[in-house]
Amino acid sequence: MAGNVGARDVGLVGLGLNFAVTPAMDIAIDYTGAFGQDQQDHALSAGLTARF
Repeated sequence: MAGNVGARDVGLVGLGLNFAVTPAMDIAIDYTGAFGQDQQDHALSAGLTARF
């Protein structure tokens, strides 16, 4: 991750969830985190996919 370029020891965590709302529509939520000494970086994203 760009926010932790100078960190020597960094732990990375990621989690992604996709839900089918209907057969033609999905919702996605993703989290990514980086944890190091005196540093933290977090990112959350969401998306909607519709097929027709």
